[in-house]
Amino acid sequence: MPELVVEVQSSSDREYAVRAKLELFLAKGSIVAIYVDPREHRFEILRADRESQIFQHGETVTIPDVLPGFSLPLVDLWP
Repeated sequence: MPELVVEVQSSSDREYAVRAKLELFLAKGSIVAIYVDPREHRFEILRADRESQIFQHGETVTIPDVLPGFSLPLVDLWP
């Protein structure tokens, strides 16, 4: 099972289906699941053992336990 999974919601996806897939990955052992909705400019990090983290425009996303040294300023996604 991958430690990190990312789902970017497409225009044909249903949010509940995308979230169900991410929850399944977490239940099977993934550490981090990322949900991105480009239409709503939503970036959310989900974990099996914590509440989800929602990042807003202007914030920088880091995931040091899975991707040490990685950072993503959300202004780079949605200027």
